[in-house]
Parts: sequence; structure tokens; C-alpha cells
Amino acid sequence: MMQTQQISRRQFRWFRNTEQFRLGRANEDRLWKVFQELLCSMEKPEWLKSVRRATKHEDMHLETDFVVETHDIGPMFFNAKSSEYYAEKFNGYRRSRRVIAIPMDAVLAANQQAAEDFILKILWQEYVDIRILRGDSI
Repeated sequence: MMQTQQISRRQFRWFRNTEQFRLGRANEDRLWKVFQELLCSMEKPEWLKSVRRATKHEDMHLETDFVVETHDIGPMFFNAKSSEYYAEKFNGYRRSRRVIAIPMDAVLAANQQAAEDFILKILWQEYVDIRILRGDSI
């Protein structure tokens, strides 16, 4: 008979956190790839200037994974999440700065065109919301 060994709470937390970090990084990498393809695409909006990964400070303290630079309204801030549930949960928190979660899982990322359309829809909605908050015309 095989003997089982229990792991400690500390070991469990380490394992869980390591796995969550790996999953989070994979989702960020998928979203980064979609952003890179979008920047080279013919469907790129004219107001979209560039996309960069967040700095370590932005990631750790401001919960930002990507900064989207625009030509007219400045930066927009996004965070990659693994599912709609976690994106909605993240978007429900109040922050001093607006950061929008984008769900990006392996299934969505596998279809490049669908992923680009999905991301464009989220970028456009955030762009419109910021313009409305500033009192600009659309």
C-alpha cells in the first residue's frame, strides 16, 4: 500500500502561487502577441500609437500589465486575466486610476482574428469612455 504525505500550508501556498504566476504570465504573453499583431494589422485604429508592457512598478503597485499609448488622449491601462469571471471581478474594484481587465485565455488566443476583434472592441470602448469623461466629441 502506497503511503501519502501531506504538504504543509506554506508548501501549498507556494505551489498555488507559483502556478498562478505561471498562468498569469502565459495570459500576458498571449495578450502581448495579440497586441503586436494588432499593431501591424490593417485594422489598427488611427488613434492607436503603441503598446508596451508595464514597468515593474506599474505591475506591482498599479496592477497594470500593458500601457496602450494613443495619439490624442494619452495612455490607457490594461491587465490580462484568465477568464471573464476574473476580469469582471477585477473591473469591479475601485482604483485611483482606471485599469481595465482583458480576459485572454488559450482558446481565444488560438483564433488570431477573433482575438484581435475582441481586443479592438475593448480598446474602443475604453477610448470612447475616456473621451466622454473628458467632454470630447466622438
